[in-house]
Amino acid sequence: MVNEACSTTRRPPISTDTAWTWSTHLGWQPALQSATRVPDDLYHAVVEHLLRSKLAASDRWIVVGPIACACAVAAGAVYLAGHDPLSPAGSVLPCPLYVSTGLYCPGCGLTRAAYALLHGQVGRAFGYNLFFPLFFGALMIGWWAWMRSALGLRPLQWLARLPTSVPVVAGGILLGFAVLRNLTPFSALAP
Repeated sequence: MVNEACSTTRRPPISTDTAWTWSTHLGWQPALQSATRVPDDLYHAVVEHLLRSKLAASDRWIVVGPIACACAVAAGAVYLAGHDPLSPAGSVLPCPLYVSTGLYCPGCGLTRAAYALLHGQVGRAFGYNLFFPLFFGALMIGWWAWMRSALGLRPLQWLARLPTSVPVVAGGILLGFAVLRNLTPFSALAP
């Protein structure tokens, strides 16, 4: 009878429900079931990546950035939900461009729009900033692409295939929006 602890052959841990593979750097690791398997949620994606990754232990901290960013945004949303940006107490920082120049930028009104959204007032959010879905959508897509990159997953294919003219046109539209909302005939676009 061979003692497994002293054996020179490499044997996987005893398990009936998991396939194992040997890595000279990491030892026994759970085998990937399918290369195209999509995890049920982000938590499982992070855990599976960290367990099955061939990255060094010090490189596994790369996912901390996107997770910390998401936690900071969630904490900011909780704070904003309890503090009205229109209150005279001034518990939310004002727009620095508006304070220094008196001009509205394309992002002016986004804090108030986020506050309205957190309170279920979608129409009011559009009143504060017409392009808030574009801003919030771009932030979410950017974060998701960052998270996928940190996990070592393939980039978002549709985002990689986007023509370079799309961000240029979107920037031009936002610049035009910024100019129009500062003109008197289009004062309805101001926050």
